[in-house]
Amino acid sequence: MKELKKMAWLAILCSFLSIQPTILLYSVLLFFLGVSFLFSWLIYSHAKSHDSIKNIDVQKRGTPAP
Repeated sequence: MKELKKMAWLAILCSFLSIQPTILLYSVLLFFLGVSFLFSWLIYSHAKSHDSIKNIDVQKRGTPAP
């Protein structure tokens, strides 16, 4: 009985370890995808804010925006 329990635990552990690397890979890929999306969004919003500031500055001077 004890041996059977040990084998069952071993089987569960082996199946978990065989599934684990793919889950790890997908989570790492998702993490990097999220980080890259966040950085691109931050850069985009930063550039957008700078563009709007530039346009306001141009309008204040009275010269037409290019």
